[in-house]
Amino acid sequence: MFNEIEQFINNCNTCNKFQNSNKKSPLIPHEVPNYPYEKVGADILSFEGTDYLVIVDYYSKWFDLIKLKYKTASEIIKKSKQIFSTHGIPKTFIADNMPFNSSEFITFSKTWNFTVVTSSPHYPQSNGLAERTVQTSKKLLKKALEEGCDVEAMLLEYRCTPIISLQASPAELLFSRILRTKLPIANKLLEPRLQHKVQTKLKAFQQKYKSNYDKTATKKETQFKPNTNILIQNNKVWLPGKVIAKANAPRSYLVENNNGTIIRRNTKHLKNTKINITGNSKEGNIEGKSKVKNKSNKSVLVKELSTRPIRKKKYLTDLKIL
Repeated sequence: MFNEIEQFINNCNTCNKFQNSNKKSPLIPHEVPNYPYEKVGADILSFEGTDYLVIVDYYSKWFDLIKLKYKTASEIIKKSKQIFSTHGIPKTFIADNMPFNSSEFITFSKTWNFTVVTSSPHYPQSNGLAERTVQTSKKLLKKALEEGCDVEAMLLEYRCTPIISLQASPAELLFSRILRTKLPIANKLLEPRLQHKVQTKLKAFQQKYKSNYDKTATKKETQFKPNTNILIQNNKVWLPGKVIAKANAPRSYLVENNNGTIIRRNTKHLKNTKINITGNSKEGNIEGKSKVKNKSNKSVLVKELSTRPIRKKKYLTDLKIL
């Protein structure tokens, strides 16, 4: 009796559509960089009608907050060059997809010799440091607006505030010295001083954070095979789809949705299904294909093209993906 009920629920399209979200998976920490500005994260924030570019160093936690005139790839490239001219060019640049995976920005990355790593759509957690830095930046902007003071002054104080787990400020980790602020300070303390065992401290903090995070995470990770039917979560609703291939990153897959479009998703938004879902899409076919007849009157399948057919090739060859 129980088996029949379970089978009935598993075969129920409505039940599958409104399933609960997947439980979070164990944390996969980023590899700790070897030196300052080797790896950076980037994001764009909007505040009071103005867009800002945020770039944060994974080693020192130093971040730059740059006002954008336009939210375009060319404008972001221009501001990135300004930052790189000060701190140097990073080896790895982690960001969301648009506009950082545009052909213009990818060309810029190749010319300036750094690798762009994009996070899976709807999964900003893989670029968590940049996301947290965006929240910090918004708080600084709100406080500056409320107090009527310069945000640059607040940024200076923030950059000189010690990070508890590292026992040093972002300025000390990046420049090996304390920056002079409005507060009185002895000249002796402004002299350069190297920071030691930074990697060890970063790894210890990562391990402690992972240990606490994984307490409520699932113990078993789901794997997906190519050409198998799955469910894809979109706006908290599960819709039918099919696995195309494993992407070049942990827990990331290229999948085909019910409109026939190739998209990339994290396993957080994918589920295996036992239902033969072919023919359940809005168009009558899960794979987004339509039947037409050729000159010999033979029925053939024509796959609907994505609005950006080059995207599929770029995912597989040009980018490292999380």
